[in-house]
Amino acid sequence: MGLWARIAGFLRTKAQDILLDDWSELLSFLPASSSGFRVNSFTAMQHVTVMACSTLLAEDVAKLPITLYRLKKNGDKVLATDQIAYKLLRKPNPWQTRFEFVEALTHALIMRGNGYAVGVRNQRGEFTMLVPVHPDRVVVYEAPGGEVFYCVARSGLHETAMLESEPFFIPAEDVLHIRWLSGFNA
Repeated sequence: MGLWARIAGFLRTKAQDILLDDWSELLSFLPASSSGFRVNSFTAMQHVTVMACSTLLAEDVAKLPITLYRLKKNGDKVLATDQIAYKLLRKPNPWQTRFEFVEALTHALIMRGNGYAVGVRNQRGEFTMLVPVHPDRVVVYEAPGGEVFYCVARSGLHETAMLESEPFFIPAEDVLHIRWLSGFNA
């Protein structure tokens, strides 16, 4: 079997997995669009135009440099290379480059309206990596006291392994949440 046939088979399998994760497919009682077809982010990505536009935007955002500055008392800025956030933004996790991480979050933001990454801490409480999470697997909760928590459904071996030390309700300070139209969604 050739390389492209193996890649196509892999993508087909992944597409079926994503389809099962897509809430709109589970909610089939919802009305179809005026064309008679149900449109969701999965079916939209099957169209070359949508895929090309979202990929172009995500890749262009990922190309932008990410710098972290510290403001000095006199108002000057200096690079904050000693901060853990600086290191995490350079290499967010062992399996993604900065470009891939930013591209994935931007793509989730474009197609779903939110981009999420869970900050994993070591035994000393320091962040060691950022794990991107599919937006359909995240539910935002607000406690009666006003605290915000993120409930992340672990799906698949990778997410389960990477987030095994995280609690069921992850505090907001441990989640990078990039919002689209932040005044209208949680």
